[in-house]
Amino acid sequence: MQTDDATGNEREPVEHFEPLPAGLAATFYRLATPHQRDGLYYRRVLTEHRCHRVLELGCGTGRISDYLTRSGFAVVGIDISPAMLQDGRNQRLAPVAQMDMCRLGFHSRFDAAIIAWNTLNLLGRKAAIRSCLEEVRTVLAPGGLLLLHLFVPDQNLIDHPGQRFFQFSLFDLPAGGRLIKETLRSYDPSAHSLLLEERYKLRFLPNGRANENYRHDLHLAAFPADTWLSLLHTTGFTVHHRQASFEEQSTTHTQPSILLIIAQCAT
Repeated sequence: MQTDDATGNEREPVEHFEPLPAGLAATFYRLATPHQRDGLYYRRVLTEHRCHRVLELGCGTGRISDYLTRSGFAVVGIDISPAMLQDGRNQRLAPVAQMDMCRLGFHSRFDAAIIAWNTLNLLGRKAAIRSCLEEVRTVLAPGGLLLLHLFVPDQNLIDHPGQRFFQFSLFDLPAGGRLIKETLRSYDPSAHSLLLEERYKLRFLPNGRANENYRHDLHLAAFPADTWLSLLHTTGFTVHHRQASFEEQSTTHTQPSILLIIAQCAT
């Protein structure tokens, strides 16, 4: 029996989502991160601090590493995902290696290290994050820089714990068709954790291919800014600057979701 608050969509089938294959994850990541706004920021900071030898941790498809290489920096990228490293391998400019960011195997020292795009948040736990920061310190030259792009819970998440917030984006697929990326975020303040549900819907595929649905769930560390500053301090870094967007020069009075940090290891 239909109720008064029926929407007309009660008989819509429940969508089924397959686990996202690693190869498609790399392709979709490249599609969703085409801009160079963060690359311009890193180039400016590295130039101002006269850094030349740069390590990017979690380099993914090489977007930032290759951009900085074209800009004249000597960049090495690492990532734990073979699929990410293989994506566009023949067109890469910066050398890359498959490596755990908590177990760095370098003997040489770098002038700067970059951990971009919330990659450090993906480690989830304070112990793992602390281990990564300690490893980074060992491969930086005295006085070397650490540039971080971190996620922090914004005011909306803080005010509505447990509620799911929805976003979507549309992209053209290289071989034809459209990609619909749906993102649902929910914040658990007791665990300082963010559940990020990423859903990928392939539509209007060529040659009569059926629609495809994929899903990828991530748990991110969702610490407030003060916790990140404390983690850096206890692992031997001094924070010199922080800001809330790639354009701003200082943090705002509102609660943002981006925290950019410039830190320096002991000389």
